[in-house]
Amino acid sequence: YSKLGYVFNDNSRYNKRLIIPFYEDGKMVYFISRAIDKNEKLRYLNLEKVDGKKFLFNIDKINEDVVICEGTMDAMSLVEDQPATCLLSADIGIEQLNKLFSKKPNSIIYVPDQDKTGLAKMDSNIKKILTYCPYEGLDIKIFTLPNGVSKCFIIFPPSNSSSFN
Repeated sequence: YSKLGYVFNDNSRYNKRLIIPFYEDGKMVYFISRAIDKNEKLRYLNLEKVDGKKFLFNIDKINEDVVICEGTMDAMSLVEDQPATCLLSADIGIEQLNKLFSKKPNSIIYVPDQDKTGLAKMDSNIKKILTYCPYEGLDIKIFTLPNGVSKCFIIFPPSNSSSFN
């Protein structure tokens, strides 16, 4: 993730924010920004008038095994050799799924945020993954954390994941 940026410009809406780029075929196609200041009202700012659900973070690194998280910081927290992507919200987008399946992963580990929304959307996201997968044999595992733990670092494959199919 050496291509991250940081904005120092009082006139920019992205001032004092980490810039997290999305690449496809080596070209930057989208980015989000994350506030560094914990007092900032909006933690994330996306590009205006651009649908983030059309893009898949880290798509160029996705191979046969992939972890799907909710946010970019979660995806980036994994070891560098472990491909991970994110939803940019609690709902997975159809265009995101199409891009994911173009890489033909054999295995997906789905890691929902451990908050009320993340856990509530888990079943519908798994159903979408199964519905839109254009090939047989996809192995899906759901990785949940023990009560009281909200974030973790994952090294593939986690021993406490359970197979969905």
